[in-house]
Amino acid sequence: MTGGYSIPPGRSHGRELYLRCRACAEEIGPVFRVPAKCPKCQAPKSELAKVERR
Repeated sequence: MTGGYSIPPGRSHGRELYLRCRACAEEIGPVFRVPAKCPKCQAPKSELAKVERR
């Protein structure tokens, strides 16, 4: 197969997953780097939700 398109790294099928803190609603960053706690409000990892951005 030639002439196909390649998916840029960090994205899959046009959707972008990123982390958002449920405690302070701060957008943290891409899912492949999950911090132990929220850098802004120090909420534990369990408060970090994966959100899909289109």
